[in-house]
Amino acid sequence: MLGDLGKYDLWVYSTNGFVRTFKGNAVDTARRMGFKPEVEVTYDKHERKLNVKVRNTGHERGTVTVRKNAYSTGGPSHVDVKPGDVAAVNAGPWRSEPSSHPMEW
Repeated sequence: MLGDLGKYDLWVYSTNGFVRTFKGNAVDTARRMGFKPEVEVTYDKHERKLNVKVRNTGHERGTVTVRKNAYSTGGPSHVDVKPGDVAAVNAGPWRSEPSSHPMEW
């Protein structure tokens, strides 16, 4: 990210026409905020569970929220992360089923 001076423009595509975009400048945001989360997301297909791990590299405590929205029920899940700590968000079971709509690139 340093080569781009902190700028990012991330597009996430999935089934059924799902698209989410994230655009900003991580360096500017980090200067303004004391809470600096680094998020790692993995999916355990055998357990059908979404695993979310959050590391706070900032100097202030912060809260991360995971909402399931359209594809699952329950939640949201919240976790407080102290400076320098790593916390796991209990996202619970997460339905992942084949889509009837193929992805187009």
